[in-house]
Amino acid sequence: MLDFREKISHGNAKFPVASYRITPDHPRYQMAFHWHPEHEILYVVRGKLSLMLGQNEYEARAGDMFFIQGGTFHSGVASEQCEYHCFVFDLERLIPREHKCNELIEQLNTLTVSIDEQLGKDPEGLYGTYCALADRLFSDKREGHEFTVTGLLLQFVGTLVEQERFVRRSQPTEHTLKMLSNIRNVLYKIENEYAQPLTLESLAATANLSPNYFCRFFKRMTSRSPIEYLIAYRVNVAEHLLRTTDRTMTDIALGCGFTDVSHFIKYFRREKGITPKQFRVSLNDRQTQ
Repeated sequence: MLDFREKISHGNAKFPVASYRITPDHPRYQMAFHWHPEHEILYVVRGKLSLMLGQNEYEARAGDMFFIQGGTFHSGVASEQCEYHCFVFDLERLIPREHKCNELIEQLNTLTVSIDEQLGKDPEGLYGTYCALADRLFSDKREGHEFTVTGLLLQFVGTLVEQERFVRRSQPTEHTLKMLSNIRNVLYKIENEYAQPLTLESLAATANLSPNYFCRFFKRMTSRSPIEYLIAYRVNVAEHLLRTTDRTMTDIALGCGFTDVSHFIKYFRREKGITPKQFRVSLNDRQTQ
């Protein structure tokens, strides 16, 4: 199963850092709406990436860099043969518990400090650190590279703080935190039960909200209605299965929660611009070239 859950382990307990090079053939090329407690540095290498970070939308192109603070809902739609890099790391586990830096880490975790999301093109003091980090994580993994990677990540965050690329905010209200928690519960339900006949009413009940209010709030957070998000999620899972298995169209359609093959084809074409059959043929053509 293709899993977009926050429960994904980025790195491991001893070295909580993970790197991802996302290209058109990657199963998560189109970044589904999700969140995770770790922070993330995202860099666009080529093409275009329409990013949604919280309620902010960006059209990112080659050279653009972003800092995605832990807990931020985000998604991305890639186009023009996009390639982008993601570095996900748990800052809290990279620094000793009694270290002075933990004061700022606690503020980041409670959202009373927010680092600038959009770092722009070639931001001063950051680009060189990023290039060294990318080299270590994608190419040079000699023994001891964990020391260098940890140092580079801390240097990156330290430069952001020194340049005052952050704002201080008041503590989020209990209502806001509860609403975010409710939305996360809905995302978990979709991720675990996307193959089931989910309805707007059942998703709203998971969020403990009325269907109308839930629909408005969910769309404000994700730019999609709950059912549109559910369909897009099913299509992304189906795309992964088309790419990695030889299961029949009917098997994939029903296994992903579509009522029949015709509905599957309709929504796949709406999301991806081609039919599932055309998508599979294009994969076979690329493999034989």
